[in-house]
Amino acid sequence: MPAHLQYNSPKSEPSPGSAAAGALSSPDGTDQFGKPLSRKRKSSADAEDDEDELDEDGNQPVKKTAHNMIEKRYRTNLNDKIAALRDSVPSLRIMSKSARGEDTTEDREELHGLTPAHKLNKAT
Repeated sequence: MPAHLQYNSPKSEPSPGSAAAGALSSPDGTDQFGKPLSRKRKSSADAEDDEDELDEDGNQPVKKTAHNMIEKRYRTNLNDKIAALRDSVPSLRIMSKSARGEDTTEDREELHGLTPAHKLNKAT
């Protein structure tokens, strides 16, 4: 069992496995040989500095720009699929056409007695 999952009561002797794990790191941030530990958590100031870094043209970094392009393509694709799904449901298709100001008299006949959908408020 890993040392971090073992329970050690304050009165009990530490097990050999937990003693070895305790020797690997100390509270002052150094390993057993006195070298500083290499893993650090980024501070909020470091995170802000990363956002401010620009490439030589003054634009966003290439990696971030590429990520933004991928996200935009994902959103566009998702919105297109939602629109296709909405257009496949007759009562929703009429609602979207009437919102755009298009004539819906022929489409209302296609509903065969169903009532056209109406947009609900977020509060309901």
